[in-house]
Amino acid sequence: MSGGTKSVFQIEEFKPLAGLYERRKRLYGNYWKYYKAEVYKPSGMGGSELGQYTQQRIANATRPLFTPLARAVNLDVALIPGGWAIVPAASELQGAVEALFEASAWEVEGDIYTRFTVAMGEAGLLVVDDREQNQVSLQVLRPDRYVVERMGRYDARPKRLVFIEMEHGGDELATVIDPDLIRTYRNGEPEGFEGRPPAYVNGLGFVPFAAAVDDPGDGEGEPTFDDVIASLDEVNQQATHLSNIIRKHVEPQWAAIGAEAGDLTKSGDTVWFFPEGSDIKAVLAEVDFDGFLAFIKEIKEEVKEGLPELAFAKLAGLERIASATIELQMAEAVCKIRRLRKPVDYGLRQAMRLAGRAAAAMGLHELAVLDSPVLKLDVGRPVISIDALTRLQIDQATTSKELQSLALERERALLSGDENG
Repeated sequence: MSGGTKSVFQIEEFKPLAGLYERRKRLYGNYWKYYKAEVYKPSGMGGSELGQYTQQRIANATRPLFTPLARAVNLDVALIPGGWAIVPAASELQGAVEALFEASAWEVEGDIYTRFTVAMGEAGLLVVDDREQNQVSLQVLRPDRYVVERMGRYDARPKRLVFIEMEHGGDELATVIDPDLIRTYRNGEPEGFEGRPPAYVNGLGFVPFAAAVDDPGDGEGEPTFDDVIASLDEVNQQATHLSNIIRKHVEPQWAAIGAEAGDLTKSGDTVWFFPEGSDIKAVLAEVDFDGFLAFIKEIKEEVKEGLPELAFAKLAGLERIASATIELQMAEAVCKIRRLRKPVDYGLRQAMRLAGRAAAAMGLHELAVLDSPVLKLDVGRPVISIDALTRLQIDQATTSKELQSLALERERALLSGDENG
């Protein structure tokens, strides 16, 4: 390649993936901006104090709308893992799971993996076979920084993985993993890192990658706040429209009434003289701030309604509330957490099984047992921690009336200090 190459996707072999990578980068990167409240940023209004004031007023009204998105994501991250409990039938694999989690620093990486999945709709897991340390671990990848070439139209297994890291200096560091070969690049030029050559044999014989995708059916992930994006986009459009009006008319225009241009004279920098009977008025563009702020208030309520996780905030001030009552009041949020768990659990399970395959190839028999169809996360693990008795009673209840009666009885017992109810 010539010295002008800036990206690995300019190499002929990888050009077919360039369009897909750019689309993923835009899509998932935009979701991340919603989560970080960076979608709407006020543009400069010049040095005018009026312009700066009005622009800041728009920004101050708009920015808080994005705060609930981060709150919803944080609650999802807190509730989805549920201790990453595996099914009882796979209890003999618990030691191997804990060893893999320890090698992967999963206490931290697990939250990052979950956060990417709910905030952007997808997260990748790369199985790292560290031959020097003789260990296998999981590395979390952002969905806007990798692209996967599949085996075929009806075969979703990864045929090739290309993931990108950006150095602080702006250099693009790319890693391309094929079943038989691993290659690394800097700005589209082959370069080895950490003492390895630019190309070396993939000792695993497969692409060690799995992903969690919260797919609504169109093949791409969607974030946990997808239902409210349309409303927030409408706010952005209105805020941009308002900003454009202010920018265009940030300074008042003056109209002279009853006088010709030649009749006006000026003395010094500030004093004008007008013929008798004439007048001058400031012509200001109409800016409907009150209407805009009322619109903001309406959208704020729509955002709250579209994020059932936020209902947990209603319970923050309550003490000694029965767990059964919590699950009843939070039914919609609990159902959503259980739904979001499915792609998160699936991606992690696939990655753990691949880690077992990698361990077998490295002779790490204590981890090789993870490559087992028995290994599954427990879908029934509680969303909200409650005692075993209440959980058993809830599972046995068959009607809403029974649930309500149980919740009230349990709550009375708790409030009276009788923990055994």
